[in-house]
Amino acid sequence: LRAGTVVPDVKVARAAADASLDGLAFYRGIPGCIGGALRMNAGAHGGETTDVLVEARGVTRAGEIVTLSHAQMGFTYRNSAAATHDVVFTSALFQ
Repeated sequence: LRAGTVVPDVKVARAAADASLDGLAFYRGIPGCIGGALRMNAGAHGGETTDVLVEARGVTRAGEIVTLSHAQMGFTYRNSAAATHDVVFTSALFQ
């Protein structure tokens, strides 16, 4: 499932459920959007963004389009290394 970063977390959870995709239900209880979920490794009810993210796409302040792998995101508890990449995220691909 690919989602834009301004899509509310709950809508991503709902779209995944409607498509019979498992693993994104935890987003139902998280206020905010996918962009924030990437930045802070949002999670609830035993799941978190690091568990389901494949890659994130974005644009650097220099205008370069980049794709960051799960490993490059550097997820930790309620945090990521996203700030060190100086990227404005535009979409995320979930497994």
